Amino acid sequence: MRHREERDAQIAKVPLQQVHVQDCELLLDRGVMLDRLPKAGVVAEIGVDRGDFSKRILAATEPEVLHLVDVWES
Repeated sequence: MRHREERDAQIAKVPLQQVHVQDCELLLDRGVMLDRLPKAGVVAEIGVDRGDFSKRILAATEPEVLHLVDVWES
């Protein structure tokens, strides 16, 4: 637990304000998000797990660059 607290203390905290979300739109399905992403762009997926959604990203957007990030702790 201490390791997690130390790691969390290193993460910058920014209080969320209305200005940060004024142009946000709620999407009920992340598949809708895929339809809105441009083709051949740069895409990042945070929290890849087994890569199932990564495959959907590849098929839907044909990205020029795809960054896949996941943290595995034992």
